[in-house]
Amino acid sequence: MKANVTLNDSIVMSDVDVDIYTETRRGLKEWRGSFSVDDPSILSYDKYQLELADGSAGHIQITRKSIVSGARRTLIQFTGTGRPPQRPESKA
Repeated sequence: MKANVTLNDSIVMSDVDVDIYTETRRGLKEWRGSFSVDDPSILSYDKYQLELADGSAGHIQITRKSIVSGARRTLIQFTGTGRPPQRPESKA
C-alpha cells in the first residue's frame, strides 16, 4: 500500500510502498512493517507519522535499517506505536 512518512507535520517521504503486519500477542494487538528507500540518511530513529493513501494514519518508530542485497536500497523496519492506522474521523 502507498503511504507518506511525515515528521512534525512535514512530509519526509511520499508515495512509499509500505507493508504492514498486525498480530495479537497475549491479548494485545501489535503492528509493525517495512518499506525500502534509496537514501536511508533522510530517516533517523525518530518517531514518524505514517499516512496511508486511504486516509488512515498511525505513529511509527524506526527500529532497523538494513541494506537489501544487490538492490542498492535500504529496508526500513518499524514498529507501530499506539493504535494501527485508522481513517481519521470526519469533523462535521
